[in-house]
Amino acid sequence: MSDSQKAGRIIHAVAGGLGGAAALIVTYPLVAVSCHQQTNKKRLEQDVEELKKEAAAETEGKELEKQPPKKKVVPALELIKTIYQTDGIAGFYAGLESAIYGMALTNFVYYYFYESTGRVVIKNRNIKKISQFSVSNLKNVVLAGLGPFESIITGLIAGSITAVATNPFWVVNTRSTVSKTDKSLLSIFRDVYQKEGIKTFFNGVLPALVLVINPIIQYTIFEQFKNAIVGKNQKRSFKPIYAFFIGALAKLIATGTTYPYITVKSRMHLKNNEKKAKSSDIDDEEQNASMSKLLMNIVRKEGFAGLYNGIFVKLSQSIFTAAFLFFFKEELVNVSVKLFGLIKRLQAKKMIKK
Repeated sequence: MSDSQKAGRIIHAVAGGLGGAAALIVTYPLVAVSCHQQTNKKRLEQDVEELKKEAAAETEGKELEKQPPKKKVVPALELIKTIYQTDGIAGFYAGLESAIYGMALTNFVYYYFYESTGRVVIKNRNIKKISQFSVSNLKNVVLAGLGPFESIITGLIAGSITAVATNPFWVVNTRSTVSKTDKSLLSIFRDVYQKEGIKTFFNGVLPALVLVINPIIQYTIFEQFKNAIVGKNQKRSFKPIYAFFIGALAKLIATGTTYPYITVKSRMHLKNNEKKAKSSDIDDEEQNASMSKLLMNIVRKEGFAGLYNGIFVKLSQSIFTAAFLFFFKEELVNVSVKLFGLIKRLQAKKMIKK
């Protein structure tokens, strides 16, 4: 395997990791709100009601008892207000530390194996073509050649590896986000390992594997649009702004399709949490439930609407995060490939002088 091919995989992996981290920082308040809506609805509803009672008691006294019963779902704006009043601005950034590590790792692993698998797919399909790519168009050596079915296979392999490898980070991140704690990422990791064992880090891994369909849909749509813009001969450039809008569209379709499983995954991450975390609406029955049983419990207790609780915030967060991810990633790839090419040329000149 040539140095150019090795560098290509690393370029995409590093660019994906850094791009994902940057995108997450920009959109993290929406991530926190969405996570609260999916996993801590009951506690937050109680907080909202307590705030309402405190305000009403000052002006209405005993008439407060005549107020209509509380709603089952807390509106996004009400939830944002509650988080701000109870935790301040810091409440919107709970778990940011582990989220950054997790997002960077997730994207690094995904893009590395996506590029690696894609190269194998193309090499097996047409060995001659892959040898014709130069360093100048290295960034398109895999992506421009994958058809729809090839993108699905490549995404399935890369997504499955990524889901298993990074699940521990997202378990820790979910706990950090929904619980009021100032503990660091390493502290939470240590606590979970000592109190609950290593198996806890893989809670929710089954729905995570099912959710591999999300990036499969997302990247298949993205790559086919990209192929159409770049063209078969790769003569047209693919600008980062194109990546922004195409990435947003692809994520809209992918997240809208897989949202019920996103909800199940978030709740399963809290499956073995300590008793103090049971203020969320995950009861003892759900604590021991399988993925399918948990899904049925949510439908039985909350209706089908429970599977889509927080979807507006989640869609907003997912779309913007994906859009910025693809934008930053394409920009970083462009810069990295140019820098890589410059380094190779300088090395070549030194070799000639020697």
